[in-house]
Amino acid sequence: MSDKDKKISELKKKLEELENKYYQMDIELFHSAEGRRIYDELLLEMAEIKRQILVVRGPDYTNGVLDLYFNSDYDRVGVVCENFDIAIAGTGRVIGNVRITYDDMRDNFLGNIGYKLSHQYRGNGYMLQVLEILKKPMLDKGLEKPIITTAPGNTASIRTIEKFGGKRIENDDWYNIYEVDLTEKTGKSK
Repeated sequence: MSDKDKKISELKKKLEELENKYYQMDIELFHSAEGRRIYDELLLEMAEIKRQILVVRGPDYTNGVLDLYFNSDYDRVGVVCENFDIAIAGTGRVIGNVRITYDDMRDNFLGNIGYKLSHQYRGNGYMLQVLEILKKPMLDKGLEKPIITTAPGNTASIRTIEKFGGKRIENDDWYNIYEVDLTEKTGKSK
């Protein structure tokens, strides 16, 4: 076992111990001020250990500004779905996430791509960078024309989708549906 694997194993063991402590908290204690303090400390400590695991493991994809870490803990929406935590490069500080579903999502408002970014990190072009990082992996897995949906009033997301090449193909009061032809940008096609 490599030093890296040993370190990850140690961190995962510590995380499991904290999670067990968290889930075994007495409900009465939880409703007290002291219980909430303990609860908050446990959550912070678990988040820090998860961050350390990411840094030790290293990103699955990076562009030098942002790192993407595959997150197998997420619920799966489709048959083939990948979820990535988005972090500032080299820090393991998670600032959002992105989901890529490889099923045919045309009849599903969730779309093939879904994303969320922490409020304080919006407006920096990070999500467009994430989509650009994932363009080649999507094409490599056969996803040539992903669907992205957003609420009609979400102008920031609409701008991101359009900058990524999204063309609106449907809209209603609840959501707009965009399609991105990834083969247009790369010249790749089947």
